[in-house]
Amino acid sequence: MMPHDRNSPNGQVNPFGRVFTVRELAELWQLSENSVRRLLADEAGVFCLNSKHRGRRNYATLRIPLEVAMRVWRPRGGQIGRPDAA
Repeated sequence: MMPHDRNSPNGQVNPFGRVFTVRELAELWQLSENSVRRLLADEAGVFCLNSKHRGRRNYATLRIPLEVAMRVWRPRGGQIGRPDAA
């Protein structure tokens, strides 16, 4: 049995560290989800799962590790909140 972790949605410890959704970072950074997607879409270290549908819009699911979020946030004067405070 794995120990519980308040940062994990299912209460389990994530062996890879904290990973954020676009929605979570948008709330923390007080930005729109579209702004966060544009900011992080091509950032190294972001997990991007593409779903292609013939004749329909393509979807991309992004997952952002804490280290990447902090790397992107710090140079932009990230004083509103810290992503690891969630």
